[in-house]
Formats: sequence, structure tokens, C-alpha cells
Amino acid sequence: MISQFVRGGAGNVAIISALLLPVLVGFGGLGIETAWWYSRQREIQGAADIAAYDAALKRRDGGSAADATTVATADAITNGWNQPIGTIVVNSPPITGSYQNVQSVQVTLTENLPPFLTGIYRGDTPITVRAQSTATMRTGDPACILGLNPAAADTVRFWGNSSSSLFNCVVSSNSTSLTGFHLGGAADLSVPCAYSSGGASYDSGLVLTDMDCPAPVTNHPPTLDPYADVPAPPVSGCTPMPASPTTLTPGCFSGGMTLNAGTVNLQSGVYVVNGGTLQINAGANVIGDGVMIYLTGGAHLEINGNATLNIKAATSGTYGGLLFYADRSDPWQEQFVNGTATSIAQGAFYFPSQKLTFNGNFAANQDCLQIIADQVNYTGSAVFQNNCTGKGVKDLTTVGNIRLVE
Repeated sequence: MISQFVRGGAGNVAIISALLLPVLVGFGGLGIETAWWYSRQREIQGAADIAAYDAALKRRDGGSAADATTVATADAITNGWNQPIGTIVVNSPPITGSYQNVQSVQVTLTENLPPFLTGIYRGDTPITVRAQSTATMRTGDPACILGLNPAAADTVRFWGNSSSSLFNCVVSSNSTSLTGFHLGGAADLSVPCAYSSGGASYDSGLVLTDMDCPAPVTNHPPTLDPYADVPAPPVSGCTPMPASPTTLTPGCFSGGMTLNAGTVNLQSGVYVVNGGTLQINAGANVIGDGVMIYLTGGAHLEINGNATLNIKAATSGTYGGLLFYADRSDPWQEQFVNGTATSIAQGAFYFPSQKLTFNGNFAANQDCLQIIADQVNYTGSAVFQNNCTGKGVKDLTTVGNIRLVE
């Protein structure tokens, strides 16, 4: 009896095992295929992230929504998305989520994966895996100081015992040098953010006040020169400057201009300095509203200590916003600005092919001042603000960052 029972039990186990084998194989296959589905989802999520980021870059650079779709599709394919068994949808602006705005791009990828062992239970119905990513463009920051040189070290440099604060504008260097932005030598700078197309060298003297900018932004796209298309004024009919003037009218002055102690009123208009040196000496008090001073023919600028300026650029017209403008075809040289803390300079110091050095406490509290030069060397102390609405200066804005948000 017992032996017959054992033999019967063994047969039952064999029968039950045979019946359960497809189930066990099915569950094993389901586990393997589920792991594969998740693996593919992770892979196409990476492709979606890259596609959304590059599509947002394209939009930032002026591309259309169709251009963004082309870029996103190419990126997704390059990064592992299997186009023949999938779909891509690019929305700019996104139609879901928290970033439904024109600064954002949303990419959705799918793949329809064929079943293998799970097909025993599911039939031929494919498994759809899905990935979605949203990238957004941060609005660019207004800048007060811009170094244009694309490669030089120390294109924007804060040095010496300077102590400066920028409250609602940033500093930007277009140089790809490892020290495109450089702060050191006991200098202190408080600024919302600092940008460099290359690297940044700095110490504890740098204080960044924007919570979204914990460190200088490096390898950043160059900031566009807003005055790049402003034409040079005509240089003709140049004559020497009158001796010891108290009032000057616009015109072209050959051999430089020297303004000594005393008050000099500049009438509104364009002043061309053709060669020589524009020298504003200690004790001079220069006053002018709606003026632009153009340096050409290798003219040199020297604003010396204890000179006081109260000058404002024109608020409209071809040269609106430009206070000093150096001929962009002139050879490289270093220009110097000193002066008193009580000076007022409203507008842009624009030296696109030359180095501009600010010393001392010139214009220590400025409401609307832009400094744009091939290189900027700041060793003075001042407070900069960007309260320039209605004052003629052109928008000087960094290129916004791209970041993945959803």
C-alpha cells in the first residue's frame, strides 16, 4: 500500500509540475521582459532629456518650433530612440506641466516594444514605454559690465583694493580663457551673478547675491554687443580746440582736447576727438546733457583724479545711450578713467577694440552706467544700478541658461 501511494504521489508531482511549467516560464519571462521595459524607458528618458535641452537651445537662438522639432528628433535618434517603432511629439510651448510658456520646450518619446514570452498571455499587443522631458530658458540677466574680447585672459578683471556693488545687473566676459573673469588682489565685488564664456578665477572677495547663481557661470554663450551696429560719426572739418573754453559746441577737434580746472559746459551733440588725448584734469568740472564723445585717429582718454563730470548721453537718436565711443577700427590701447565719487555719468562707455581701466572712486553711485570694452580692468569702488528706462541706453542682456525642469 505504502509503495503504491509513493508511486502515485510521484506521478502526481510530475503531472502538477508539467501543468505548472508554462506558468513558471511565463512568470520568469514576465520578470525578464519587465526589466527590459524599464531599461528601455530609462534609455529613452535620457534621449528625451537631451532632445528637450537642445531643442530649447535652438529656440533660444531664434529657431522656430519646427526647427526645435527637427533638432529634437535628430538628437533622440542619435541617443538611442528607435524611431521605426516609436513616436515623438515636440511642444513649444508645452501643453502640460508647470512650464506652459514660450521659454520652454517639451519632448515626449514612445516606443512600442514587441512581447516575447509574455505574448503567451498578452498576444501580439505591444508594450508602450514612454518618456517625457521639459527644458526651459531662464531669462537673461541685464548686465552693467561686458568684456568683448573672445580669448584674452582677464577680459573682465576686478583687482587691487576695489570695492564695488552691482544691485540689479551682472558682469559678463565673452572670453574663452580660463580666467575670462578674474577677481583677486583684495578686491571685493557684490553682484547678482558673473558670466564667462570660458573660466572664472576668484576668491572670497566675490559675493553672488542671486540665489540661482551659487557660483560664476562658466562656458556660457557670449553676450551680444548691443552697439555693434552703431555707425561711426563723420570725421571732417577738424580744428584745434579753443584755449580755456567755458562752453564748447559740438564738432571735430584735432590733436586732442584738454580741459583744465574750472567749469566747462558741453552743448548737446557729438564731439569728435581726432588724435591726441582727451585729457580732463584735476579741478575740471565738465557738464553736459545729450552729449556723445567719439575718439578716433588713435585718440587717448585720460580722466584724472579730482576731475568731476556731470554728463549724460542723448536719450534717443543714432547715438542714444552712448556717452563715450571709441573707434572700433583704432589700434588696441589702454584708456584710463579716474575722477571723483561725486561725478555723474549716465550712459555707456563703449570701447569695443580697447582696454578700459577704471581707477579710484569715479562715479561712485551710478544710476545708469554701462561699461563695454574689449577688456575691462576695474580697480576702483562704485555702486552700479540698472535704472536705465527712458535714458537711451540699449539693452545689454546675457544669454539665458537652459535647464531641465520636468
